[in-house]
Amino acid sequence: AAKLGAVAAGISSLASFSLVSPHTGSLSYRSNTLTRENAASWGGPGPELPDVLLGNYSNVPHIPGFALATEHANLLERMQRKGMTMRLRLAMEARHEGTAETRNVVAEIVGSEKPEEFILIGGHFDSWDVGCGAQDDLAASIVQTKVMGTIQQLNLRPRRSIRLVMFSA
Repeated sequence: AAKLGAVAAGISSLASFSLVSPHTGSLSYRSNTLTRENAASWGGPGPELPDVLLGNYSNVPHIPGFALATEHANLLERMQRKGMTMRLRLAMEARHEGTAETRNVVAEIVGSEKPEEFILIGGHFDSWDVGCGAQDDLAASIVQTKVMGTIQQLNLRPRRSIRLVMFSA
């Protein structure tokens, strides 16, 4: 986007609905040179990439990236379809404060017949800037933990091992 003159890059939140709170992320610059091959290797469009985007990015300014709440992005799309002219003012306070070591939580019930085969259940329990983590996705982690506890309380012996992983980042 910066190579084409953009001053920021925005996307719609990746959540299906968001209660007017965007699901956040970050913008990073993976390589100084963009080719169809390296774009495809990290999930980019590869062969469909327009020629104007290929080349060296070492002198391209790094621009801010942002996500709009799904509802706001949908509103802007409807306005655009009606031919309305839009102008956005972007005020951001986002910053990168470095990296930190995190840990995952792992629980396991060993299978009775095929312990080397696993049923994996999991979710993330990290927090994000507009919440404490209690809904994003800790609620699912609590349900998964209760399932594991119920299996043990009922003295059930699954044939395969069940592994629960709660990802912290």
